[in-house]
Formats: sequence, C-alpha cells, structure tokens
Amino acid sequence: MAALVSYIAGRSSELYKTKLNKLLFYADFVSYYLHGHSISGSRYVHLPYGPVPDAYEDTLETLNHYGIIEISKQGSADVVEAGDSRADALLTGPEQISVDWVLTTYGTMSAGEISEVSHREKAYRDTRMGEEIAYEYAKFFVKLPPKTT
Repeated sequence: MAALVSYIAGRSSELYKTKLNKLLFYADFVSYYLHGHSISGSRYVHLPYGPVPDAYEDTLETLNHYGIIEISKQGSADVVEAGDSRADALLTGPEQISVDWVLTTYGTMSAGEISEVSHREKAYRDTRMGEEIAYEYAKFFVKLPPKTT
C-alpha cells in the first residue's frame, strides 16, 4: 500500500482522502483486471462515499507517521501529499502502467466527481454497506484499459 499511495500522491495535486481512496480502488482493480492481481493486496469495502480500502484511516496515519505521505488540513478536509520517501520506486513497470492509466482517466476529477463515478460501478451497486467488494467486479468497470498480450 505504501508504494501505491506514495506513487499516486507524488503525481497528484490537491489530493483529498476521499479522492485518494477512489484512485486506490481503481488502481488495484485495474491491476487485477490487467494482470490478475491487485497492487496493494487490500480489501475494499462499500462505504457511503464509495469503495475504500479496509482500515484506510489507520493505514494513512501510519504512512504519515513514517513520512511516506504528509497529511494536512485544508478547511475541514484532509489533503494528502507525497513525503520524502521513495516507496513509489517499489512499483513494478506493469503496476505503474495500471496506475498511470487510472491517473489519466480519473486523476483530473474532483473528489465529488470520482465518488459519483464509483457509485455507478457494478462493484458498488451490487454490494451493501460495509460489504467487501470482490476483485472479480473489475471486468464490469465502465471504463477499462485495453488488455495487451
């Protein structure tokens, strides 16, 4: 998770926690779709603002504590920025390709926009509050990158 969060934070501006959680969701599920495995290995659950990694608050606080990311307040919201860590260098080439596709596709959206988009995914619509979202839902995403052989 550290490498994925660091990579996304280092390539995003005004990255609110809500948006980060959705980008993590899409990155992991797109990686699963393309390569048969997620990047972080996290479980994702259905919560009111969309899918989020299980125990995301604890995870982000730990990453903040170790300087992998920096979390600051902007009004009432938490903004996530890259720290001094080079954890993102741990991502493989195929993982970077998955994340770059997600950032190109969803990275310019606001937190509200990406939350709304994630609510339209079958993965979210077919699950209930607090329920785990199976990675097999990735193949039903509204937008998917082409599979290469």
